[in-house]
Amino acid sequence: MRVLQRLVAAATAAAHGFLFDVLQAVFQRFFLSSDWLGRRLAEYLATREDPVTILAHSQGTLTVVNALRRMGGRGDFTVTLLRPVVSYPTARFVVAGVRYDQPSGDVSNLLAPSLNPFKFASGLLDLFCGFCIHRGNGLRRSW
Repeated sequence: MRVLQRLVAAATAAAHGFLFDVLQAVFQRFFLSSDWLGRRLAEYLATREDPVTILAHSQGTLTVVNALRRMGGRGDFTVTLLRPVVSYPTARFVVAGVRYDQPSGDVSNLLAPSLNPFKFASGLLDLFCGFCIHRGNGLRRSW
């Protein structure tokens, strides 16, 4: 049996309520220079010489995409985006082999529009059940 030894690092952003988190996501999405966590992640990833696996969820997908955008395609990264709030073309432009998990019915479909109008509209369903689909990934609700 072969045991792989890798450094595991986790980055989280503190939640300060639903409205603040939405405003923070808007700034992250439209004002790259305001994304301090993305900047810090890019600085960290630039120091890595070994392959890095990145798993991001929801607003964290903005942080990861912004960080990798800052790096300009340098580095050996395997990236999985769960319930992303960035569109697939944007994610694919930044990371060629990105795994993109965007289930129908998830509220993040409203923020990461697709060309499929039914998938986009399905994001409304999640609003009526208190984001039950969005939280259905096993991660703890942070707000």
